[in-house]
Amino acid sequence: MSKLRRPEIDLHVGEVRASREAVVLRTVLGSCVAVCLYDARAGIGGMNHFALPACGSASSGSARFGSDAMPQLLAALAALGADCGRVVAKLFGGAQLLELPLRNDIARRNISYALHFLAAAKIIVVASDCGGHYARHLRFEPDTGRARVARVNPERAAHWPPAAASLRDGG
Repeated sequence: MSKLRRPEIDLHVGEVRASREAVVLRTVLGSCVAVCLYDARAGIGGMNHFALPACGSASSGSARFGSDAMPQLLAALAALGADCGRVVAKLFGGAQLLELPLRNDIARRNISYALHFLAAAKIIVVASDCGGHYARHLRFEPDTGRARVARVNPERAAHWPPAAASLRDGG
């Protein structure tokens, strides 16, 4: 019996997605951070992708900021029936790709913001792959909670998403 291929949904900076469907949420991360949340009992998960920990004002409403992306992700899961008391987290990204002090600080601040938010919400981090000096290609299955991450050459990350043929060929 052949295994059906899951539809893939690209998640870009400033996007939040939650689902109970058998899909793959995918993104490429540099200094940005993606948080994947999952309620195993409900079979509901979701992912965000944010570039900065917070905006200068109280709230921008933009998921480009962790201060908005994190509550939006929790709300999206709850709207589908997830119990936020059962949710666990997986955290990815926050790479220091450039040798610029400001860029490096942003990466660390993104990771720190996500960890502090999750701790305050009493959400346990069950897996993470953060920091370092390489981009990551992340694939998350919201209905199973399975996450796969691969290191990406920074030059290739600039050309994401790749053509479908290069993904099939392992490119």
